[in-house]
Amino acid sequence: MSTHENMLMRNFPVIIVATGMISLGLFAWFSDPVMDPRTTVSSLSSLSYEAYSFDRKGVERFVRGGGNDYETASKDSLGFFDDVQSHTWDLMKKKVAELRKLPDFPQSDYRNKHPGFYYQYHNEPDFTCPHEMRIGDRGDGGKWICDPHRIAARGTCLVYSVGSRGDFSFEVSVLKEISPDCEIHTFDLDDYTEVADKEFPQGQVKFHHWGLGVETNEHNPKYNIKSLKRTITELGHQGRTIDVFKIDCDNCEWETYQSWFESDVILRQVQVEIHRNPRPQIQNFFRAFRNNGYVMFHKEPNIAHPLNSPVEAIEFSFLKLAESFFEGMISLDLADTE
Repeated sequence: MSTHENMLMRNFPVIIVATGMISLGLFAWFSDPVMDPRTTVSSLSSLSYEAYSFDRKGVERFVRGGGNDYETASKDSLGFFDDVQSHTWDLMKKKVAELRKLPDFPQSDYRNKHPGFYYQYHNEPDFTCPHEMRIGDRGDGGKWICDPHRIAARGTCLVYSVGSRGDFSFEVSVLKEISPDCEIHTFDLDDYTEVADKEFPQGQVKFHHWGLGVETNEHNPKYNIKSLKRTITELGHQGRTIDVFKIDCDNCEWETYQSWFESDVILRQVQVEIHRNPRPQIQNFFRAFRNNGYVMFHKEPNIAHPLNSPVEAIEFSFLKLAESFFEGMISLDLADTE
């Protein structure tokens, strides 16, 4: 037996032990507990990008930290998003913060007087609803709703539909796609009570023969107008959350939008079709949504009635969030220009 063979035999136990220790060390180093299929998301703490690296200390902090990974999103969204992880929510907040810091398109540009040009260059969505859905007809009349399944999960559902013209396809879709237990109130200046009673014999939709507007001391012999605040009081909805506030009233938005935020309710979502380009009201309109804690999650030109046609319409969808969502954000003010 050669000298080398003798040395190998004498050191063989040491080699075996050393090899085992190295193998165990490598296994411990590269074993990522986050990737263990038995580990549920709910058992993890505030998710950070460290969790996806081989930074062992970062992974250990991530796993051992404890806490509720969905807490921030739930708090910031007034309980609406209760299953969005913190790292995803932080990215959504960053997007809103960055877009709100962007300078607006120059208001001095004479082309802004044309609605088609103005809406092409202004007021883009800054928020994303992961499961938004179009409720109602595919064409004119349908509205984009932020994550309808979250409304259904709350157990109660209150919907205001302002503007009907006898078309109840939106209301039918709400009952089908969100929940048959939704409480829906539809308003219109013209009387479609018989149409509603025939369409909804079980009374799922309650039709009200009045329009939303600014009340004055002057009597209007043709139309019955009530403010949103009075409407809410008469229907007994004070202190409630209106999950969907859909309004399409052909220009009444410009004289009523301030009152939407002054009533004793929370308008969780606002789906509004706005018409033409009245200035400076248009800038004040979007400023009011920002100042009252809303993000925009959808924008849809109504190409059936394009912005240079006599109708001129474009759809916007807004979502109410808590003040905590906007903490630390810098929002460039929208200029008032004639």
